[in-house]
This record gives sequence, structure tokens and C-alpha cells, in this order.
Amino acid sequence: MLNLVFKDFIIQKKSVLFALLYIVFFMFAFQSIGQAMYPASVTAFSYILGMGAFALDDKNKTDVMFNCLPVKRSLLVTSKYVSVILFAAFGTLCYGLLRQILVLAQFPLQIAPVDGQGLISVLVSICIMSGISYPLIFKLGYVKAKVVNFVLIFAVVAGLPYVLNKLIQDPGKEGILGAFQNLPETTVRLLLIGGALVLLLVSRFVSVKMYEKREF
Repeated sequence: MLNLVFKDFIIQKKSVLFALLYIVFFMFAFQSIGQAMYPASVTAFSYILGMGAFALDDKNKTDVMFNCLPVKRSLLVTSKYVSVILFAAFGTLCYGLLRQILVLAQFPLQIAPVDGQGLISVLVSICIMSGISYPLIFKLGYVKAKVVNFVLIFAVVAGLPYVLNKLIQDPGKEGILGAFQNLPETTVRLLLIGGALVLLLVSRFVSVKMYEKREF
């Protein structure tokens, strides 16, 4: 499986550079979103690379080739979920390095640091994003699912990190956030992480079932 994950990195040399530009763009253009800058930019970075891997596989008919080899379909599915988590880790590393460079260069920018709250927001955002979009891709194929996923990236990248940061910082709000009013911050964080991971596992299970039934 590690070879499959490594393949998703190798085939996207140009896409990695493009995704890094997204991080830089967020740093300069979204000064007003505060702590949500880090999770929003890294979520976008991860999503671009995740979708890029699917797009290249579709273009090169990789699914057809792998299904002619003794490779389990469940392994192919799992590798995509592992890849997006590693994309997020790599994006976090790149964000931290770029932030340090800009700070040392004394750019007049307010760039949110990498912290525990941001890491949780990234993890939850990635789990929700891939948890919803990946089953659609494994069921319909990348091209047919592209429109839905295009809408999804804007919804997740633009809004979810901000909501998660608010939820962690100040859960005592009205409405949905009010359900967390009496819970400690640590409990809220654990609930978010646990819920996101459960969603990802369920999504992986659904994706495997759909992909095993798909014909090429």
C-alpha cells in the first residue's frame, strides 16, 4: 500500500507546486480570517492533491490497469484515504516553513501559527471532505463526481475551518454549538476527532463496497 501512496505523490510534481501557491495565496489574501488561515489553506492544499491523484488515475486509466493485476480493490481504496492524510501532514510542514520564512523576512502580514487547534480543524475538515467526496468518486468515477466535489471544496475550505475554530474556542454559543456549552474544551476536541475518524472509517467501508461492485 505504501507504494500506492508514494505513487500519488510522485505523479503530481506540478500539482504540488500549484497547491503550494494556494497556501501562499491564503496567507496574503485572507488576513481577516485569523486562526482559520492555517486549516483553510492546508485543507485546500490536501484537497487539490487528493483530487489531482484521482484525475491523473482517470486520465491514465490506472483503475483498469490495477484491476488487471493481483491487487485488492480494498487496498486501492485505503491508499487514497491514507494519501489525503499524508497530503495534509505535508501541507502542514510546508505551511510552517513558509510562515517562518515570511516572519524572518519581516513581511507585514498576520499569519496564523500551526497549533493544536488548527491541527484538529485540519484533521476534521479532511475527514469530512474525503468522507463525503471519495465514495462518490469510487461509485461514479472522477469525471461524473467532479461537479459535486467542486461545490464541496468551496463549502469545506471556506466555512468548515472557521466553524471548527469557533466550536473549539467558544462552544457556549446558541444553536448547534450550544450542545457543547457545558463540555470542557478537551472533551469537545476529542468528540470532534473521534467523530471525524468514525466518519472516515465508515466512508472507507462504503467506498470499498462501491468500488468492488464497479465495472471497468
